Amino acid sequence: MNLIKKESAFKIFYYIIASDGIISAEETEKMDEIGLQLFGNDYGNFRDEIITECKKETDKIIDEPDKAYEILSEYVRTALDDTTVFPDRGIPSRMLIWNLLTLAYSDGDFDQNERRLLERIIRKQKIRESIIFEMEQYIRTVQAIDEELENLKFSTASYETIRPIVDELENRREIIKQAVIDLINDEMVTEVKKLVVQDDVIDKAQAAIRGNKFVKKANEQTEKIFGDVKKAAAPVAAEAGKKLGKAFMSFGSKLMGKQSSDKDEE
Repeated sequence: MNLIKKESAFKIFYYIIASDGIISAEETEKMDEIGLQLFGNDYGNFRDEIITECKKETDKIIDEPDKAYEILSEYVRTALDDTTVFPDRGIPSRMLIWNLLTLAYSDGDFDQNERRLLERIIRKQKIRESIIFEMEQYIRTVQAIDEELENLKFSTASYETIRPIVDELENRREIIKQAVIDLINDEMVTEVKKLVVQDDVIDKAQAAIRGNKFVKKANEQTEKIFGDVKKAAAPVAAEAGKKLGKAFMSFGSKLMGKQSSDKDEE
């Protein structure tokens, strides 16, 4: 399976946040967060070099803002074609998309060019619409949980009353987090054994949201749905799972809406 080289993936992150002509402090912070999680301690060794290289390219859109999408889409295409078969040097397409979703909304504003570039990447990488839908559902659900947790900070109820609620909400969040990890890991499963999943992983997360009595069932569903995946996955998938667990990003505050493809050519 071809993976997108980490350095090229990082360039794509930069192109996305630069596509509206303004790179906010929030976007820079989120990009650095992703970079550290992908590259570890090596991130600082080449961060400035890659950003300088990307900035030379994105500076071209300053004088031609109307051509920003066309210019950046070519850079994105080149970066996507820079692949590797070594899991320690690259990331799978779904992980790229997940990080791009969190990055694009890190400043609370999903610009049109950001949206179009992301849609182009989704099409080029042949990510099914159902996968994007699942990611959006996970983002929406966790967003609601985070808002509820934030509201609880201002509650006047006693600790004994609040603590079980907080524990339950955090448990639900962990269930969804694991679902995202499994969703991305599924891309890494060897093609030798095809897995047909009858249950919907979104149902598992939604069941947990409905109340305590569903949490146990959700966990059982997780083992049932993804048990065969873990058995079928090659060692490369296991390693990807470890890295993804560390690289799991905070969810964006908004969602990517369903947009027209603008009939862009691949």
